Amino acid sequence: MARDYIGFSGVDKLENNEPISLPDQVTYNQNESQLKTLIDINFKKYKSQFDTKAVKKTLTIPNYLNELGKENDINFSLTLTEALKEKLQKIYILTRS
Repeated sequence: MARDYIGFSGVDKLENNEPISLPDQVTYNQNESQLKTLIDINFKKYKSQFDTKAVKKTLTIPNYLNELGKENDINFSLTLTEALKEKLQKIYILTRS
């Protein structure tokens, strides 16, 4: 939740050509009942997660898949997008574990 707040705020500032303030020097003046959490963020990477602009890709598939897809009114772009999301989500989950 904190990462999203910082991410959206920072991306909004970048898009409006506003400066993003640098973090202050971190000091730990707290007692045992207090908790502080540091949040790191790469604004460029954060912004790219929400970039839904379509790009044209040229690819090669076997002819029989092309024919079956056309016969069954398969949207190749949508199918590829869904498959990539599923595959990348599995990779992301595996690499973050």
